[in-house]
Amino acid sequence: MTTVIQNRFDGGHAEDIRTFATNECEYSKNFDIFSKPHLLQPYPDTVTEVVTGGTITDHKMSDVIDTVALGSDGYIALGQAGSSDANLKFFSKSDIGGDWTKRVERTTGSVMNNTLVGYKGYAFALESTGADLNLIELTDATTATDQGTITGATTACKPFVHPEDQLLYIGAGYKIARYDGVNDIDSGTGSSAIMTSLLPTNAVITSLTNYGTYLAIAVRNLTGNGIAYLWGRDTTLNTTQGIIDFGRGNLNTLENMGDVLVGIVSPNVASTDNDRIKVKIWSGGEVVTIKEIDVSFTGNANSILKAVSNGKLYFTIGSSDCIYIVEKNKDGNWVVSKDRYVANGTTPSSVRGLSILDDYMFIGYNNGSSDVFYRTGTTYTATSTFRTTINPSMLIEDRYKDKQLDAVQLAYTGASSGTTVLKYGVDGSTMTTIISDTNATGEQVIEASNENTNSLALLAGREVQLQIESTGGSKIKELKYKYTKLNSLL
Repeated sequence: MTTVIQNRFDGGHAEDIRTFATNECEYSKNFDIFSKPHLLQPYPDTVTEVVTGGTITDHKMSDVIDTVALGSDGYIALGQAGSSDANLKFFSKSDIGGDWTKRVERTTGSVMNNTLVGYKGYAFALESTGADLNLIELTDATTATDQGTITGATTACKPFVHPEDQLLYIGAGYKIARYDGVNDIDSGTGSSAIMTSLLPTNAVITSLTNYGTYLAIAVRNLTGNGIAYLWGRDTTLNTTQGIIDFGRGNLNTLENMGDVLVGIVSPNVASTDNDRIKVKIWSGGEVVTIKEIDVSFTGNANSILKAVSNGKLYFTIGSSDCIYIVEKNKDGNWVVSKDRYVANGTTPSSVRGLSILDDYMFIGYNNGSSDVFYRTGTTYTATSTFRTTINPSMLIEDRYKDKQLDAVQLAYTGASSGTTVLKYGVDGSTMTTIISDTNATGEQVIEASNENTNSLALLAGREVQLQIESTGGSKIKELKYKYTKLNSLL
């Protein structure tokens, strides 16, 4: 009898579920697999935010910034004036559990979701006036000031402050605007300017970040490939200084992670079929694909939003039920995984804003009937799932041999009103529950075996797969299984 132990879970999603890697999985949903590599810790549920004097549905709130960056305590959110009015509106609250209150609203123009940013002690966002975009500054509790217009632009990505010059950069259509905090973006004075000749006119800027001294500009809608341009930020030069080809598809997200550019490439067109999202990296030389993700799009394949927190890149894909995460694990390997649910396990119809602030996620989305705005709460009613690869951590020489599964054991820290479930499948069979433990608190070790008459008889086969489910907050510490090799030509 051979014993296999899996007590490290931070390998992320495997490209091949028959991988030899010891810590990868077929998928993980709503488990934090990175903070503590030897622990599967569920994420708490999301809860509906509350706004004073109206409803979240009416105000369609999207993204949030922590006002510590603005020299005060609390939070600023971006939304609109009300159910029949799409005008840009700023909201605030002093603590994470409080209600949102109106700061100020605009009387003309529509809010551009997911464009909220803090800069030089103030909050900024973009509004649309039809064919143009305005940069709006929240000056104080009752005043919002127009800081210039980008004409002929109808799309925009989240503005970005470059660490080298501390200027605010805005990608709008194919144009790059720069703001110095003093002069209007369209004034052409000081360090403020609008660059109209850097990029092809059919380009759509999707994301901005830095690469060394360069501004890295991600675009889609070109000749079939996702392109990142490197610009040295010299407004006297109407050309970029580098081009990075991320391959077939649309480059919808670009982020600098430790001097490595991480790009998210989606299919060129929206589709209802399963398509592959590609996560790629570039640090000079060739672009390398680190992960491909199968996603069934029911919305726009280009509807990808990003957020960065504590060295981790989070992103959404169309109408996926999960937020994905990209980071390096403790071994220094690039890892991609489903991180947490958008809406406690239900599938949204579209996502309009994503913010990750320390331990809290804020997300605005449409649930198919109304617009909602959620944040991380404190309860654990949604089910967190971890499905192993095939024959996880098994000796290489045993992987292709017939075997009898003799016992499966799970060690975990239980939670009151929590349920911990272990399922298994053999040779591609439907996952069958073999352990289900409810309301057990403290340190627990539970086992199913062929020697236990109360257990379901474990089947023989060549390929074994296991699935852990936690509802209510149970934390998984270790998975162990035992098998006996059977007579085989192999």
